[in-house]
Amino acid sequence: MTSDHSSLDDVNLAYLGMKAEPDGRPSVASSARRLGVRVGVDVHPDQRGFGDYGGGGMSVAPDDLMHLPPHRRPKVLSGTGLDPVFQVSSSDLGSELTLRRDRADHALAEPGGRVLLGTFERALSESRSQWTIEYRDD
Repeated sequence: MTSDHSSLDDVNLAYLGMKAEPDGRPSVASSARRLGVRVGVDVHPDQRGFGDYGGGGMSVAPDDLMHLPPHRRPKVLSGTGLDPVFQVSSSDLGSELTLRRDRADHALAEPGGRVLLGTFERALSESRSQWTIEYRDD
């Protein structure tokens, strides 16, 4: 599958505060503090289990990590978050994922097209190696 969605509001970098594993990459799970999505909260698949571009995904801050809410930023960034801030480039997400800005300070990591929920979750999980720590409290 390839994503052919583009706009003047393309997102180049995405930031998210997430729990880290010992290898320095984000922890993967269906949780607000991990690399993943929560069914019924972040994504709403149809009766057959499909989701689509524009149908929800994992919340991220587009292009400026200060777009993260304070509870997702570490103290070093005037936040209250407990987790490091990771970043990923849209070009590193592959063809199955896309970053869609839904407002000036918020975007979603979504499927690039119509896919089964499991396929989307797998693509997010497989993007784990592309996310790098940008900031953390030490």
